[in-house]
Amino acid sequence: MNRKILNIFAQGKTLIEKIRKPLPRWVAETSSQFDYDQISYPGVPPYRWNKNSLNIGRNFLHKFKEQKIKSKQGEFKIKLDKTAYESPIGIKLYLHSEIITGRTLITIGEIKLNFAEIKNYGKCVLIEAIQGHKNSKAENALFHRTAKKPWQNYLIELATEQARKEGYSGIGIIHPRWIHWYRRPAINAHDFQELKEQQKQTKARMRKNYALISEKLGFNEKLKTSNAIYYFKKI
Repeated sequence: MNRKILNIFAQGKTLIEKIRKPLPRWVAETSSQFDYDQISYPGVPPYRWNKNSLNIGRNFLHKFKEQKIKSKQGEFKIKLDKTAYESPIGIKLYLHSEIITGRTLITIGEIKLNFAEIKNYGKCVLIEAIQGHKNSKAENALFHRTAKKPWQNYLIELATEQARKEGYSGIGIIHPRWIHWYRRPAINAHDFQELKEQQKQTKARMRKNYALISEKLGFNEKLKTSNAIYYFKKI
C-alpha cells in the first residue's frame, strides 16, 4: 500500500476519532439524570428531551465554543451549562463583575436546547425555553449596550450559527404555551383573584415576547410536532 493511500486512511481515522470523541462527562450525566428525574404534573406539557436528543445534538454540543465579551464593568461569559424543566442543557449567559451588584458571578439568562429528527426537515435544533433571571435588569441593560442587541437575540443567533455550521436543517423556538413556566408561572399573590390576574398578564407577556423575538430573527414558519408548536426557520 503506497504512502498516499496510507495518508488518506490516517486522515480518515483521525476524523472518525474526532467524531466519536465523547462529550464532556457533565453533559452525558446531566442528560441521563434528566431522563430519570422527569415528573408528570397535571397540566404541564410533556418533556420533549429524550434519549435520541443527545445523539442528534452531539456535534452541536461537542463543537460549541465558550465566548467571552468584555465590558467596562466586567466580563460576560457564554457557555453550555445545566438547565432544568424543559431541557437539561442550554446556552447560558453570565457576567463576572462586582461593580453592579457586589456579586462576583451573575446569571443573566439562558436558552434551553433540544435536538430532534423532524419529518420532512431532518435534524433540527429546538429552543425549548428562553428564560431570564430575576434581579438582573442592570446586567441586561449592560449587555445590550455592549453587544448592541438583547441577550435573548444574541444567544439565539449564536445557536442558529452553530446549527448552520454543523449541518442542521433548521432551528425552532417553542411557542410559550408548551413551556413549563407558562402553565405554572411562579407568582406570589394575596388572594385567588389577584393570582388569576397576574397569571393572565404573565402569559400575555410571554406570548408577546416570544412572538416579537421570533419575528425579529426571521422565524416565520410554523412547525408542528406531535407534542408542541414552534416558530421555525430553515438554515
